[in-house]
Amino acid sequence: MTTGFLIAAVLLQRPPVSTAKFETVGRFQKSAQGVSCEWPGSAIRASVSATTLTAEFTTSSANDRWQVEIDGRPTQVLKLIKGNGRYTIDLPNARMHQLLLVRRSEAFQGATEFKGFAGSGLRFQNPSDDESMFRKDRRIEIIGDSISAGFGVDGKSKDEPYSPDTANAYMTYGWVAARLTKSLPTIVAWSGKKMWPDNTIPDIYNYIFPSSKSGAWSPDSGPKPQAVVINLATNDFGRGIPDENGWKSGYTQFVKKVRKNYPSAFIYLATGSMMSDSWPTGAKHLTTLKNWLDSIQASLGDSKVKRLDFSVQQESDGIGSAYHPNAVTQTKMGRVLAVALKGDLGWK
Repeated sequence: MTTGFLIAAVLLQRPPVSTAKFETVGRFQKSAQGVSCEWPGSAIRASVSATTLTAEFTTSSANDRWQVEIDGRPTQVLKLIKGNGRYTIDLPNARMHQLLLVRRSEAFQGATEFKGFAGSGLRFQNPSDDESMFRKDRRIEIIGDSISAGFGVDGKSKDEPYSPDTANAYMTYGWVAARLTKSLPTIVAWSGKKMWPDNTIPDIYNYIFPSSKSGAWSPDSGPKPQAVVINLATNDFGRGIPDENGWKSGYTQFVKKVRKNYPSAFIYLATGSMMSDSWPTGAKHLTTLKNWLDSIQASLGDSKVKRLDFSVQQESDGIGSAYHPNAVTQTKMGRVLAVALKGDLGWK
């Protein structure tokens, strides 16, 4: 992959930015200047042809990374500078292309504003008119921690520390499953977060900008997902098995909240890929979690609430940064989710 080339802001003559003809995927806030997001995996979709093309962003961080995908193939990674900048997107020719820009970075890197496209020979079509890549009526929501956010996916070793360059929400199981089912994902995930009792995802779930707890989000603000994955427990069990009654109560209340938001969605209570029964020795963390999730499902009496198990990651597949799942493991997880979505929702 190549890095997007930054066009100097001192250029006196440049084509106007087009703020129309694109769609957002995930949680965004609109303004007169553009659209802003913070959650990992948030994306911009466009059907565009051009002889030259740039995308304009403003960001509060120098650690923001965006994956460029053209016609289903990942190409460049745009490394955004702090502040405002325009970045060249290398279209292979001037015909119409399906363009996807996906935020690889974690929410704690701060908000990013996308201001639009500029270039020469620009033509746009409604991206939803072309369903060769994604169908506008298929939506999924992924709620989780570092596994779902893409921490260390591109890391070469489990001994590597965190780096913004190895974070990659584009290659998480959520986006993998979305590509396999032609659906569009919203990722609500932050490394280190729990379900209960502190440092929780439920505490920041209702925001577009979770780092500042601002930008109120409503489940009625956009198309509702047909499926939701809740993948939270790894950090809850990180220092030992939490209080059973408290944890199950907190988890149950959150599932009820998700059900209220999305009355007809399938809700998957996920396990994996970093928990196992082999560590800590004798603790049986994974078995305990599965039993607790089964108990929660039974107590809810909801036929569309199911447990979904992602396999424990294997050394033979490689391990990403700080023992996190790499792209091989994330792809396997995405395939498991895609099979569940196809079976439960009838997606072909």
